[in-house]
Amino acid sequence: MANHYTGQEGTLYLEISSVSTAIGQLQNISVDYTVNTVESTVMGDSTKTFMAGLKEWTATATISYNPTDQGNINTAINSNAELGFIAYPGTAGAGDPKLSGNVIITGLSVSSSTDALVSGDISMQGTGDLTIGVA
Repeated sequence: MANHYTGQEGTLYLEISSVSTAIGQLQNISVDYTVNTVESTVMGDSTKTFMAGLKEWTATATISYNPTDQGNINTAINSNAELGFIAYPGTAGAGDPKLSGNVIITGLSVSSSTDALVSGDISMQGTGDLTIGVA
């Protein structure tokens, strides 16, 4: 029987100032991994053909506002540096899914409304390979 996971125990770690830092109060995380295609159709073909091109990935996360996390994210944005990225969609237990690589934080958006927690949306651009493995 296959394992199933819920997002209730997901975690995100970013390497900020050379320290692996758990981003607290995580509400959600999304990682998009894509492969660009290059058309390889030649004259005489009756159907378009394609080849795999470059891969790329991005990640977004939403956190409940927390001054410590917000300060860490601001430090990361201002450093203009690549950061280590580790995400566990479920738990970080042995054999559970793990996504890792390097990212550049490309944006931070803070939201506030009368019927919700203050939250921050973090946008990240992956640089280099995304490793999809297990803890």
